[in-house]
Amino acid sequence: MFRVLRDFFELEGNNVLLVCGESGVGKTLFGFEVLREVGDVGCGIYVSCGVNEDALFERCRWLDRYVRVVIDASDFPFPQESDAYEVAVRSNLPNLLRYVYEKVEEVGGSSFIFLDDFEGVCNAIGLDPISTMELYVDFIRRVNVRSIVATGIRNVFDRVVDGVVSLKRKSLGGRLIREFLFRKLRGVKISCLYGVFTLLGGRFTFIEPSLSEFENLPYGFRDKLKGFPMVGGRQTGFLGEVTFSFGSDSFDRFFGGLPEGCLYVLIFKPMVPSLLRYIFLLSIVNSFVVDGGKVVSVGLEPVSPQLPPCALSFVEECVKKGVYLRVSLKDCFKECFIEGGVFPWEQHSPSLVLLDLDYLNVFFGVENATRLVYNFARHAREKKFVLVIAGSTIPNAICSLADRILVFSQRFNYTLVHGAKPWTPLYVFSLKINYEGFIENELIEVV
Repeated sequence: MFRVLRDFFELEGNNVLLVCGESGVGKTLFGFEVLREVGDVGCGIYVSCGVNEDALFERCRWLDRYVRVVIDASDFPFPQESDAYEVAVRSNLPNLLRYVYEKVEEVGGSSFIFLDDFEGVCNAIGLDPISTMELYVDFIRRVNVRSIVATGIRNVFDRVVDGVVSLKRKSLGGRLIREFLFRKLRGVKISCLYGVFTLLGGRFTFIEPSLSEFENLPYGFRDKLKGFPMVGGRQTGFLGEVTFSFGSDSFDRFFGGLPEGCLYVLIFKPMVPSLLRYIFLLSIVNSFVVDGGKVVSVGLEPVSPQLPPCALSFVEECVKKGVYLRVSLKDCFKECFIEGGVFPWEQHSPSLVLLDLDYLNVFFGVENATRLVYNFARHAREKKFVLVIAGSTIPNAICSLADRILVFSQRFNYTLVHGAKPWTPLYVFSLKINYEGFIENELIEVV
């Protein structure tokens, strides 16, 4: 994101970037981050209303390295004209700009002006927003410095400025997500107009698309990946509940692991990349076999052509060792489950059973597949293994039976995850490669 903005400001004639959005969406923090990422050290001039310099630097302790001058437009000593005609024909804006120009001279040619709270500045100088914006942009171009302007007014100043970034908060199923949109960047080719960000820790942080790190690996590096890290195992909580790891520290932290004897439902909405789906499931498998457990899979096979060789070899190795068992529905399930009988994995004593509900629905029909799931869930609780059911659509009867439900959905290039049972906020699911060459699943909070 900031690489694109650096390219934008490096083009001759691009001086003013407008960031718009409602109050509290993150415009000020976005502007500070642009100063940090695009501007030079000590080049910033911050203009706003009702701003206290000490409080500002106390809240953002790193900001004083980049902001050299703070101007409070509401406390600026504007000259008072006694003549009513003089008041009518003259405004306080030229006085403010003259003062800003003096500060630009002090800072130097690399000055970067952040005009925050644009509407508040308009009220302070007594001008309407359109006139103020036109005069301000003309001033910036004449002085030939860079500037960001933060405003809550949309679609009015697009023709005046050189670039426009829109920030917004959106509710997806009652869960908050923060998004940005490049509406205009003159002279810059933008490959991705849309993105997600977070204000966690009081900083504007751009979240990379879910597969960007994996897709941008150097040529040939994918074949050198080592597989999954040795994360996992069996843990006992304070109340004696035994839980297993997802194979990801962030998934364990936000969702609490996989409790022994539970029914866990994973809903993968359409458009979720198959690569993310299978990497996530194989991470769970890796977690169980690392701890010496055995896994039974029914229909959940890693078939994505994007899977790296290390993932495919991991499955083959687990099959050879006898810790990963593939069960065929065609051979034995109809007789054993619908008509009653012995579970085909009884002799293997698995600690994890994976079921593809879409596969069961096609093979048996929705009604019979639901009956099977009820039998599986009862058996899981009796034998104390973890039952994970994955599918694109899960009937309400199964959702009501489930102990926990995770939902994976896709929004543009981002895979979002939330807990439907129990309720959790949204997280961004990303595929990461650590410094040792292992594949890791990571969840990032969106706040």
